[in-house]
Amino acid sequence: IISKINTFDYSIEDSINKSLEDLNTPYIDIMLIHWPIFKTNLENYIDRIIDFKKNNKIKYIGASNFNSYLIKKFRNYCKTEDLFNQIEYHPYINQDKLLNSMEFNEIHPIAYCPLSRGMINKDKSLKELSIKYNKTISQITLRWLYQKGISSVPKSSNQNNIESNIDIFNF
Repeated sequence: IISKINTFDYSIEDSINKSLEDLNTPYIDIMLIHWPIFKTNLENYIDRIIDFKKNNKIKYIGASNFNSYLIKKFRNYCKTEDLFNQIEYHPYINQDKLLNSMEFNEIHPIAYCPLSRGMINKDKSLKELSIKYNKTISQITLRWLYQKGISSVPKSSNQNNIESNIDIFNF
């Protein structure tokens, strides 16, 4: 379970508590700090999230859309934590500089919009691969991300697509 802190409408603590309540769960696996929306400094955010972590309400701390500069600050402040950064990543966006910074700072990438809002479905090369491997274009793309060491969060409310998106390990 991944959630983002919403400081538009809530304090950090209220946002985390609302996520726990809305998701009807005793803990959140990864709580993301969303940039560029800071209402306080990064260290303050982290300290307040760590309090929830100490109380077993959050397992891991993550970021969303942190650039290379913020990645370095994030890692310097959280020297011993397993960290994550959720970024837009798919076959049509080059994030090599950021991915290299994340690798150097030992921050694991999580791709959002990994299916490029459906643009991949028009790609001839991906279509050829999907035919070759008898898989959907989405499965080909998600497997590519997996092989690059990038976790992904494809959006779908369709049960068949959800199941298909998970079935990427048998080719």
